[in-house]
Amino acid sequence: MKTIILLAALCIPFMAFSQTSNQYDTIIIGLTIGYNNANWEKVPAGVKTQFNNSTGSYVDLGGERHLFRNHPDWSLTFGIMESDNTIVSNALLNTDAAGKTILTIIPPNTNYTQNEINISAWGIHLGVQYDILTSKKGNSKIFIGTGYAIQFITVTTDYTTKGDTTISYSNYKNIALFEQKIIGRVGFGFRYKSPIWWYFSLDGSYALNSLFTNNDGPDLSPYFIGGSFGINFGRRKN
Repeated sequence: MKTIILLAALCIPFMAFSQTSNQYDTIIIGLTIGYNNANWEKVPAGVKTQFNNSTGSYVDLGGERHLFRNHPDWSLTFGIMESDNTIVSNALLNTDAAGKTILTIIPPNTNYTQNEINISAWGIHLGVQYDILTSKKGNSKIFIGTGYAIQFITVTTDYTTKGDTTISYSNYKNIALFEQKIIGRVGFGFRYKSPIWWYFSLDGSYALNSLFTNNDGPDLSPYFIGGSFGINFGRRKN
């Protein structure tokens, strides 16, 4: 799954670079709200995850700036992103005698309702986007983009028993300070009224590094698949 997301994020239609347009928008600022499902690319033997129940959300405050006047379909994207994701698993995060973080599988006969490993992150992203106008007046477009993000992360666990007793604890030991990931998206946007744009997109991303530092924990690289909607405020150019 992670490989599919990587290929989708990198497959931008560069052959369209030769096209030009006489009108375009310079995006000043935008707000995006997204919802996704999360999982790990590498899962140790015996550990089970529930992709359908492992959900999350993110908020992205950023913008776009067109790169070339003669090729206004290309733009630079940037912003600040905050995300919260939960991965439902049958394993707990623990520390062994050597001080390394490990995943301990919950025995099958244990009375518990759900175990969640929560990943919170905030940071910045930078990318490129290609827009294809779908109307002569330039009031609608299809877009595809890819980018790179670096985020500061924290990891916590919520373990709930049959008696609805929730035990929450933080496991900061051996956590990688930053998460680096590739982001890809494809979507549709339309102008509500100048200079307001609404847009909807399918999003995917995956981490380039594990949640834990090398040799100090399991090699868990999360990936995310979801969708988003947003609003942009731009300035019309002719």
